[in-house]
Amino acid sequence: MAVNWSQNLHTFVQNAFSVPIIVHPVASQPEGAVSYPGRAYYDTREIEVVAEEGVFVDQETFIDIRIQEYPVVPQQRDRITIPTNSSGEPVGEFEVVKASNNGGGLMTLILRKWEVPRP
Repeated sequence: MAVNWSQNLHTFVQNAFSVPIIVHPVASQPEGAVSYPGRAYYDTREIEVVAEEGVFVDQETFIDIRIQEYPVVPQQRDRITIPTNSSGEPVGEFEVVKASNNGGGLMTLILRKWEVPRP
């Protein structure tokens, strides 16, 4: 019997820890598509970066979403607004730089801070 990870695990994690997000479908939908609300588990983790000068520690911001909750899942180059984190602190706007599906109904979107281009 197969385990439905999305229903049996990810639903509970999303219900307990998710924050509201707004998806701006720059790449995943046709031009002019409207932004829409969603929810995601938001976090930042440390990563080691290898450079010529040695190894240094940086951080990587990501969100996890349940694929089932999105008729069109966000993809690379879409923008995500996260109004506040779970503590109620403002977060900001991000661009999706990488999207990966875990095969169990969860998608991880790696984000980078979005800076509005100046003219």
